[in-house]
Amino acid sequence: MSKVMLLSLEGAVATITLNRPEHLNALHPESLELLEQYVGEIEENQSVRVVVLRSTGKAFCAGADLKALPRSEADPGATERFLRRWYRAFNRLAACSKPSIVVIHGMALAGGLELVMCCDLAIATEDARIGDQHANFGLLAGGGGTQRLPRLIGERRAKWLLYSGEWISAKTAEEWGLINAVVPADKVDEKLSEMTGILASKSPVGLASTKFLVDRGLSVDLDTGLDMEVRIAAKHVYSQDVQIGLDAFLNKKKPEFIGR
Repeated sequence: MSKVMLLSLEGAVATITLNRPEHLNALHPESLELLEQYVGEIEENQSVRVVVLRSTGKAFCAGADLKALPRSEADPGATERFLRRWYRAFNRLAACSKPSIVVIHGMALAGGLELVMCCDLAIATEDARIGDQHANFGLLAGGGGTQRLPRLIGERRAKWLLYSGEWISAKTAEEWGLINAVVPADKVDEKLSEMTGILASKSPVGLASTKFLVDRGLSVDLDTGLDMEVRIAAKHVYSQDVQIGLDAFLNKKKPEFIGR
């Protein structure tokens, strides 16, 4: 039996692939365990500079496998434990210090949309459809939907998607700021290669600090965020990558960062 999630390495790029095409890549406990495990391995691998998340089959991810959702009156805490397991795995991806790009095709619904939002950047095929279906079945988003979606697209748009259960096109998702680029299906790999190449050429420590500042800054007031930026930027100046960058600038050459 093939694994429900795969990890592959090619140069500076690590790719995590959802691999339950017969179930539209619906997520279940084994998926969450592997996701957390793979992100941990990627975090420890200094040769990896970019993380890609994609999937096999005709859909990116249809959400949670509801057959795996525990609902036992004898153990009412089982559901919360399951959701907190989901939370840990998703947060592991969201907090990864290396920039991540998700590639969406077919559909990204409910938990699939929540997984998309854990990545830093997103590419979608022109025919992709995105939405949160929880309300259609009387459910609540439990993988970060009510918290991450308003931060990405604004309160009113997020509330509409969460309340209505409607799907939106990839183009609309791009206009709303949920996706960075929409491309024809046969151009996805070309666009992905372009983006991963750009990110892999940058300073890993610089990108990690930038990601931390942006993510952390969204949860604090502006003055606190600006103070945090000054303190981290001041320390960052003493990294080896900054010296490499300054030398390259002065000598008019392309910097080759080492990640320290």
